[in-house]
Amino acid sequence: MSLWQRIKRIFSSNLNSMLDSAENPEKMLDQVIRDMNDQLKNTKKHVASAIANQKKLERDYQSEKNKTDNYFSKAKAILGDDDESNDHLAKEALQKKKHHETIANQIKVALDSQTQMVVKLKANLQRLEAKVKESEGKKNFLKAKHSTAKTQKAIAEQMAGIDTSSHFEIFDKLESKINDIEDTALAQIELNADSMDSRLEDVTFDVGVESEFLALKREASGLLEDHSTPKAEAPKASKKSGEGVDDEFEKLKNELNS
Repeated sequence: MSLWQRIKRIFSSNLNSMLDSAENPEKMLDQVIRDMNDQLKNTKKHVASAIANQKKLERDYQSEKNKTDNYFSKAKAILGDDDESNDHLAKEALQKKKHHETIANQIKVALDSQTQMVVKLKANLQRLEAKVKESEGKKNFLKAKHSTAKTQKAIAEQMAGIDTSSHFEIFDKLESKINDIEDTALAQIELNADSMDSRLEDVTFDVGVESEFLALKREASGLLEDHSTPKAEAPKASKKSGEGVDDEFEKLKNELNS
């Protein structure tokens, strides 16, 4: 199992455990982001370690390659002297060259494998960095979404506990009852008005009342005329009328004395 696969398996295991015990998704989001960043740091360390091993293998390979080339050069130099007494030295140089060449080839195989792994680890690290950055960007959005979802859930639970049909039915009945009361009041007002008009039209008076009413009416008319017509001056007492009184007075006086 590769290093990257182990990292993914560990991270998935931790995430599933958190999901199973999650009580507050918003706190969990913060924790997941922290875990992602921790995992990113660890991954960077592993990648850095892999790169360091790659560099060491490159140095070891180059060292063995240099030794191989060096012993090969020595063998050529020894043989170039045309001194057969030194042939064993040339052979020893070639033997060492062969030894270091074998080691170099072995290191080269390990180096090629390590180089491929480093390339993959770098690519995976870049993807992980992008994913962490994306997740950090989504965190606040998901928190807001969770808050909205909680509100919607609370409203839904409240609505589920309310018998809306019965409430609407009661409201409709109350509205109908109020309308009935209003209609009854308006009808009563109309009936009262009609009854009053009818009573006024049906009133009859006694004959005596009618006669007295007419006499009073004429008297009132006469008073109005007297007030409107100027009074004539009273006639002055004539001398003759005064003389008549005196005669009657004398007559009465004589009767009393006789």
